[in-house]
Amino acid sequence: MAEALAEQYLHQYTANLNPTPERRKQHKELNDALWGTVSLSPIEVAVLDSPLLQRLRFLRQLGVAHWVYPGAVHTRFEHAIGALFQTQQLIDSLNAQTRSQRGMALISDEDTQLLRLSSLFSHVGHLAFSDSVLLELESRFEFATAVKDFAAESSPKEFGADPTFSQLLAHYIVKSPAVGRFLLKLTKLSMLRLGEGNDEEKVESTVSKLSLTVIGRRIDETRPQLQALVNGPFDAPTMDALVRDSKFSGIPSVLDIRRLVQKLAVNDFQLDGLPDWINESLIFDEDQGGQRPLIWIFGIPANSTPILNELQLAQVLVTTKIRRHPKVLATEQMLRSVVRTMDELASAKDVLTLLYSTPEDVLVSLDTASFEASLGRKPDQPLTGEEQNRLNLAVCTLAAIRERRIWVRALQLSDSVLEADSSASVGINRFYDDLRHVQRGPELLAKICDEVAIVLRATGQPVLSAADLQARIHLRSLQSISAEPRTGRAIVFPPGKHPYMLRESWEGADNWVDQYLRGQPTVYVFSTVELADVVYVAIERLADRLFQARLPAGTSEASKRTSKDIRELKQRSTEAGFWAGHSWAIRPRAGIWNDAQIYKRIDKVALKLNKVETIPISDRERDMREVTYRWLQQFENNNDIGCALTMLEHFEIVNRKKTTAAFDALFDAHPELRDAYAVSFGDPKDGSVIQGYFADEQAHVLKVVTLDQWSREEDENRPLIFVDDCCGSGSQVCDVLAAWLERDDLREDLGEARDALPKPVQARLLKTRIAFLFITAWDTGVQKIQERLAQLKLDAVVFPYLSEADIPFVERNLKDAVGNALDVDAFIDRCRQIGTQILESNEVSPEKVKQRNLGYGNKGMLLATLVNVPTQTTTLIWESGVVDGTPWEALLPRRKKQ
Repeated sequence: MAEALAEQYLHQYTANLNPTPERRKQHKELNDALWGTVSLSPIEVAVLDSPLLQRLRFLRQLGVAHWVYPGAVHTRFEHAIGALFQTQQLIDSLNAQTRSQRGMALISDEDTQLLRLSSLFSHVGHLAFSDSVLLELESRFEFATAVKDFAAESSPKEFGADPTFSQLLAHYIVKSPAVGRFLLKLTKLSMLRLGEGNDEEKVESTVSKLSLTVIGRRIDETRPQLQALVNGPFDAPTMDALVRDSKFSGIPSVLDIRRLVQKLAVNDFQLDGLPDWINESLIFDEDQGGQRPLIWIFGIPANSTPILNELQLAQVLVTTKIRRHPKVLATEQMLRSVVRTMDELASAKDVLTLLYSTPEDVLVSLDTASFEASLGRKPDQPLTGEEQNRLNLAVCTLAAIRERRIWVRALQLSDSVLEADSSASVGINRFYDDLRHVQRGPELLAKICDEVAIVLRATGQPVLSAADLQARIHLRSLQSISAEPRTGRAIVFPPGKHPYMLRESWEGADNWVDQYLRGQPTVYVFSTVELADVVYVAIERLADRLFQARLPAGTSEASKRTSKDIRELKQRSTEAGFWAGHSWAIRPRAGIWNDAQIYKRIDKVALKLNKVETIPISDRERDMREVTYRWLQQFENNNDIGCALTMLEHFEIVNRKKTTAAFDALFDAHPELRDAYAVSFGDPKDGSVIQGYFADEQAHVLKVVTLDQWSREEDENRPLIFVDDCCGSGSQVCDVLAAWLERDDLREDLGEARDALPKPVQARLLKTRIAFLFITAWDTGVQKIQERLAQLKLDAVVFPYLSEADIPFVERNLKDAVGNALDVDAFIDRCRQIGTQILESNEVSPEKVKQRNLGYGNKGMLLATLVNVPTQTTTLIWESGVVDGTPWEALLPRRKKQ
């Protein structure tokens, strides 16, 4: 293909080339917008005047950037001239040093001419919108393998970077017979004087060196970096581009090119004084004196490396501010969509020829007829209906570019956003990795397109075909733009030591460029304006369903998606079961969330609930306001959310104040219990432990002890108070007492193993005045315990501080607060459904599910201690599980006893 392109542009020009003898020797000068006067040799004039170079006048240096930066209309032709000028500046700087140090020029006039020509020919591989369309072309097998195959086959192994496709195309164009004939004619006209031997040998040598130089491959053994002036860590094209692109885009540049050129240093080395990565492929024969020639290396003195930081910064700014501006990237994706259509309808050769031969303004002006004609299809190969549709979509996309109806961001992600999100999960990192993966990314994009169709249908919008969606939705994963591949290869001269590559000084250090780039977006999904919100919702659903992940906080804002529009779109999804199996956090938000007062109410509830130290939901510290908000989001309609929040407002916590008041009430009612021992009745993980701690502060409590400690106390006449935070049905207390006193006939069928007390302790318990103090207690539980105490012949009193009438329950408190019984009944029914599904997902038996879907006893209590939540409390508050196929997250996860 390269040979055909070169032939197309040079055949007629070469045949007609016949300058007068005067013009063959005539130099020219032209004025460059940046560098002023640029002098050209006769052969450079001939090369620039060729159609091969003149086509660069119709290719913009920054491709599509002028749709974002209006001033960025400078062309690759201007850049080629600037690169030639900078090549000469580098040569002059190096020669000035060697002349002053050794009295000789490092780079001869012949090599100067070769490098200047190389700087021009290095641009002949560019296509229309080259940087944009190549991303799509390289996804095609013929193009994707070209660079890899060349890198694998090239010999010797170089320490430079592998060539880009444009550089590789330039390499093969320069090696083509058409360029050979062009240079041969210039040689015969005495305009090209390079190399030794006859004209054909001179041209063959010149073509070889030119083709190697444009891809950064070595052309001289004693000066192994000579080609780096055209393709290297700080080559002439790069220096011109950084300044030119910044200047005409209106972006400030920090790069001082003159200072960088002045800082260049040249040193000579014996072969054994060079690092392996330089001399590993150098092969020399000893001269007659048994000596090997000196190797000339140029680089930057170690004390001048800050200038390379300026170069890095300039590269980063141009890349992030111009080439990776979101609108620039979006326009590129639109072009990629068009090129994909070309790729599907034409051969690789025809696509490459079209992009190489068509000026950019002509390309974006193609209509349906001209587009089809440009694809080179034969008359007997009419387009199918599907192909015609794709072509029409491509033409519409070109029209949108012309009219600047640029696509928008539907999704934007970056490394720093994921790292900063405290709720980030393993799932979201897998989702992010898949988006960036070369193979899984396109597969995930296809799923996104399928999901978009589903969302469109569910929200009552016209459903587009798969082809239409694929043409309108594109994924763009940005590779690292760390300057290491280029600037990192710059050679540094430390005093008295071997030279090294700059990147070696970065090893083990956190390069500032990488730090800066962590905040830059790395993944985009672009789409038409009309589809952007739908795409965002589709991505949310896929991330949740396939990766069990939520998009990081702030993603919608970074993606320029407004919460209001996303919320309204979700609320339009009326299709039954559309949100089944999806996290509550991404489901449509009820209208109640538009009321600012609800967030103030949540703040107050969170302040109260924050006093309860239940088990953490994860390893991170809980933000109770966020936890409460997310818990309420699990309810779907205004009534349920409102009732749930009201329920939490009536929620009570058994705290120090209530415990103190309970003891005071006990001692007022039963003065004979004063100066008693106090024992916490329950498991160490029960709230009774903290009640025992508070009991120690009571003036009328002699000592807080364990039951074992009490049995060893000498004073057997003092009363004993068992204290507990909550008593429900009373079955647990009754079973414990029966087990202690070895009354198996009175045991409850709870399936729990309990030990009996030693005989002496049983005897002491039977003759001691006992009180059971419950901070809260149900009436049925109190009655049951009293009956059991009588059966066990214990001298005991049961004292509930807060009886059932004083304890908050869902139904009673909501009906008092809400007023509308039907609304409350509907909410309680939903609580029962949720509780049932939670328990079933935890493999609780059907009988127990029925008995406990509102908490043990099914009374829907609203109570917690400072360290735990009683099982009698409403189930959906303290238990997690699965509801409607979606994980249900508990508000106050209960500490298990086992």
